Amino acid sequence: QKLGLPVGKHVKVFGPNKKGKEDRQWNGRPDPEEGRTEIERKYTPVTCVKTAGYFELVLKVYRPGTVTMPDGKEMEWTDGGKMSQYLCHLKPNSTVEVSGPWGK
Repeated sequence: QKLGLPVGKHVKVFGPNKKGKEDRQWNGRPDPEEGRTEIERKYTPVTCVKTAGYFELVLKVYRPGTVTMPDGKEMEWTDGGKMSQYLCHLKPNSTVEVSGPWGK
């Protein structure tokens, strides 16, 4: 089946909600997803709309550590990115829950 995702549309990817190193915190701030078992993130596939059987996403993995932001400020991320680390650690041929297309 072809994804056929038109311009301006995206998919939602779902994954487990990991707990932060500090109780009820994620990267040193209150965790807005505290108590949820699942998280979601929105991504725009980069695969050609005519490709059948799969789609690809561009993903930047946010690992724990000191991060230099575009404005030059340094920020300490004690936990990193929830979804990006989850997706990064999947093995080949793993599956994830995806829904969509979404957007206007």
